[in-house]
Order: sequence, then C-alpha cells, then structure tokens
Amino acid sequence: MHFLILAILLSASLTLQLREYQQKGLALLPIIAFNYLTCGVVGLFYISDFQTALASYPFEVFLLGSLQGFMFITFFFLIGKAANELGVGYTTTVCRISLVLPILFSHFYFHEPLTTIQIIGLILSFLAIILMNLSAFSIQMEPGGHLKFLIFTLVLFVGNGLIDCIFKYFEFYFKKTVSNELFTLNIFSVAFLLGSIVMTLQVLKGDLKIGYKSVLAGIALGIPNFFSVIVLLAGLQIIPATVYFPANNIGLILLLTLIGYFYYKEKLTVYSISGLILASISIYLISS
Repeated sequence: MHFLILAILLSASLTLQLREYQQKGLALLPIIAFNYLTCGVVGLFYISDFQTALASYPFEVFLLGSLQGFMFITFFFLIGKAANELGVGYTTTVCRISLVLPILFSHFYFHEPLTTIQIIGLILSFLAIILMNLSAFSIQMEPGGHLKFLIFTLVLFVGNGLIDCIFKYFEFYFKKTVSNELFTLNIFSVAFLLGSIVMTLQVLKGDLKIGYKSVLAGIALGIPNFFSVIVLLAGLQIIPATVYFPANNIGLILLLTLIGYFYYKEKLTVYSISGLILASISIYLISS
C-alpha cells in the first residue's frame, strides 16, 4: 500500500510543480527538456550492462519508444499549460479518464472482452467529460475561453489515451524481450532530444532565454518524474493492476482537486463536482 500512496504523491507533485513554475514566470520548454535529461541520466544507473542491452534492442521498439518520447514531451507541455489555465483538478481528471481509449484499443485490436460493468464505466466516463465541459460554460471566461477549454479537453483526453495505448502495445508484444528500464530510457532520451532541438531554435531566434532557475526546476521535476515510473512498476508487482490503477487514478484526482480548491482557490460548480464523482466511479468500473 505504501507504493500506491507514494505513486499518488509523486504524480501529484509533477502537476503541482508545473503549475508553480508557470506562475513564477518560468518558461515550460527548458524545464521539461532538462526534466527528461535528468530522467535519462538517473535511468542509466538502473540498467545493468547497458551496452549489451542496447546491442540487442529491436529497431521496431526504438521507433515505438521514439514515438512515445514525442508524445511525452508534447503532452507534458500541454498538461503544464492546462494545469495553469484550467486548474489542476480538472486537468488531472481529464487525463485519468482517458484510460477509456486503451480499454477500447485492447478490445478492438487485441480482442480483449469487455464486461457489462466496464461498458457502463465507459458510458459514465463520457458523461463525466460532458459535465466537466458544462462546468466551463457556467463560469465567466474571456472571449474564446470556452472554445480553448473544449480544445484542451479533447487534446488531453485523446493524447493521454494514445500514450497508454502505446504502452499497451509494448507490453503485449515486447515486454518479455525488452526491459521496462531500457524502453523508458529510450522514451526519456528522445523527449529530451526533441525538446533540445525546439529549445535551441527558439534561443537562436531570440524567443527564449534559458536561466539557471529553469535548469534547476527541470532537475527538480525530473527526479520525481523518473521515480514515479519506478514506483509504478514496483507497486504492480505487489498490488493487482485491477486494484492499483483505479485506486491510483481516483486518489490522484481527489488529492489534486482538493489542493486546487483549498490552495489555488479553484471554483467547483455543481457540474464539475458531478463530473468528478462520475469520473471516479467510471474509473473504478472500467478497471474492475
């Protein structure tokens, strides 16, 4: 159980750090890039006989990890933006109920059966998304704010769902032949490389300045980011996935919603509260 609690705290710290850095006026891109560099450096210490493992690393897995690296840095950046503009509770809820996509992917691609309870959970998850978007239209926003809210919802939902689908694909075809640590290092390295390219172009154009605060923030973000993956893998060795994932998702949603309400003074409407409750129930049913 301590692995589950630690996983929730580590995941929550990532979203909260991203919001704090944005509120302090720090640029997200260098923070996220140096975050992935830190993840990669720390990850090297967890792979024994790195050269041998790399020599037998399949090219197909490298392409898969590279795609995942692109997805990681893209949506980590968007999550940071959404947490700052739309709230940590809302952002976390949308990201967590996106697990309906890997569930559907597993059903139609791998022909994994869906139970009646899981189908009910899928329906409730879409109702939760509708309620959470209705909550946005009950709040006064600047011109174009409601459209931005809707776009963020769709992009976060689909993007995070695709990330989980890629992990499912890797688990199904390559889990027995490729270590999780090496695949994770592949993801982090590509994410850092892509981030560095964009960051360098922006620096050369004069659109971005990299200060020591951004570097330190990236390191501070990268350490819990890497260990959130390690704790996740350790927890799954002890706690069944059908118990671990719903408990982790619901715990994270509730924790960040409470922090958003009490610390950041984020507003909770009847629609958002109803959506939060439905999202928690849907996650539990889908994972049952």
